[in-house]
Amino acid sequence: MSETIRPAREEDRDAIVDVVRHSFTSAIRPAEEWSREIWGQEDRGVEHMWVAEDGGEVVATCYLLPFRQWVRGVPLRSAGVGGVAVSVTHRRRGLAARMLREALVEARGRGVQASALFPFRAGFYQRLGYGLAGEADQVIVPPRAFPRLEEGPLVVAVRSPEGRAAVADFYAEWIRGQNGQIERSPSSWRRLLDPAGVGAVRVMEKEGGDTTGYAVFRPHIAGERRDRRLEVVEWAWSDDEARAALFDWAGSLADQWSRIAVRTQPVDRILDRLREPRSDETGSPGWELWFAASTRMRGPMFSILNVPEVLGSIRLTGDAAFTLEVRDDTLTENSGAWGVRVHDGAAEIERGEAAGAPRLSLDVSTLARLVAGDLLPSEAAHVDLARIDHPEALPALDAVFRTTSPWTFERF
Repeated sequence: MSETIRPAREEDRDAIVDVVRHSFTSAIRPAEEWSREIWGQEDRGVEHMWVAEDGGEVVATCYLLPFRQWVRGVPLRSAGVGGVAVSVTHRRRGLAARMLREALVEARGRGVQASALFPFRAGFYQRLGYGLAGEADQVIVPPRAFPRLEEGPLVVAVRSPEGRAAVADFYAEWIRGQNGQIERSPSSWRRLLDPAGVGAVRVMEKEGGDTTGYAVFRPHIAGERRDRRLEVVEWAWSDDEARAALFDWAGSLADQWSRIAVRTQPVDRILDRLREPRSDETGSPGWELWFAASTRMRGPMFSILNVPEVLGSIRLTGDAAFTLEVRDDTLTENSGAWGVRVHDGAAEIERGEAAGAPRLSLDVSTLARLVAGDLLPSEAAHVDLARIDHPEALPALDAVFRTTSPWTFERF
């Protein structure tokens, strides 16, 4: 191939805008608007971008944004991949994959431990080592489906800088107990809260008390009133009281909105908490006398750039010894056998086999799902994503990798 792949330079700015605006469905937007979107964000400079050029012309681009991502109680140095775009003249050549491989190799060399993205096609990124890491149940129901409270914590509108700061402080503490959530900069909060129509509420134990939960929402108004709905973009709570208060707030909106869209993790069992779980989503196919209740959403993907460093950093559970046989076609340093010994949740990793221990063989994309909490070893083996030479060892390995389910709010 004749293309050259390299970090972007200042003089590439206009060419990057041109490639991006012709690669996405909204290419009819003027170049000036695309330029503001790409370069107008404080934490997204040319120093985070890569390009591929052919004959001196930029024909592909992507960015790797640095951030800290909380996984199993530890903030990993991670890179968010986005803006992957290839010129219409250079499609179907494997150029995007080659560009991403070079960018990830360079990132690993700089000490980046992991990476995350939202895929345009999951299979494409799985071949680069990314595994699906998060799912949510989306329900669209009338507000009256949410249970109400006679009394409970206060739910107040977030309008002041102090209110925003309280939500940001809550989020910063809450993500420490989550898998996959990303630390947010002030500019990230502005991107979330500043757009026209976006609103937020927060839960307080009492007037002037600590924030114990929040919700960010935006309206969708089109056509008749029955077509209007409120979308809860994200919500989080620290305990059952805060969750109940947010559900009560959603239930209080019946006079204004005919439908409300929310997403929660499957473990939250939102359908069991609603007064009526029948979804108001249109277009869902019927199945005899069954009714549609929710839509299972997938999205974020996670990748491990440095296997021994990540496994040695995160918190596992229990005690076990095993050999990981990893395949990684993108970052070959990860490939091969790794001896893993876990004691009181801390793992010691060394190159080679753990003598006399079971062997778990898998692709690095599957290992990423195990680490993120999206999959257990027994589940991976059941669907042929992993092989184990001693199946009787699977319960012990499940205990090592069991953790809370992953999900990621931040868009990048």
